[in-house]
Amino acid sequence: MQRIKCSLHLIFLSFLVLFLASCAPKNGHVSLNFDDQVEVDLSGGELQPGFSYFYNGSEAEPHTIIGIAGDVSFQQDLWQPATEGVVQVQRWLENIDSSYISITDMYSGGTLVDGQGKTLGIWFSKYRFYSGFFTSDGKLVIRRPLRDKKTVIFER
Repeated sequence: MQRIKCSLHLIFLSFLVLFLASCAPKNGHVSLNFDDQVEVDLSGGELQPGFSYFYNGSEAEPHTIIGIAGDVSFQQDLWQPATEGVVQVQRWLENIDSSYISITDMYSGGTLVDGQGKTLGIWFSKYRFYSGFFTSDGKLVIRRPLRDKKTVIFER
């Protein structure tokens, strides 16, 4: 009986250690830090110099706009490039007027950062979630969100 208790304690501790290790930050993971300043800058038409911009959704009014720093290798196959660059992004931002958007479609912004806190880019979207990581060859991947009627899920 004592042996069984000891084994159960050991199993429990093993699971606890594995769980805590899975919660630790990973080097290849990308985080989103919501930042009101990103929203203020974008609303004022101020874009980051040296960033490349991409979108998801309608070309006339995308639901998500991302800006990726020029020194970051980005796997863009899930995103459409802003072909007219900053001019196109500024046009989108003029069309996205928060005063006329319903509360469920409000845009929010943030900074994309790696595990060491380095800024990789920005995120501006009506969707509140995202998924990002680095591939084994060092390319940044940002998954585009899809929305069903009840929840926001991520495309694979």
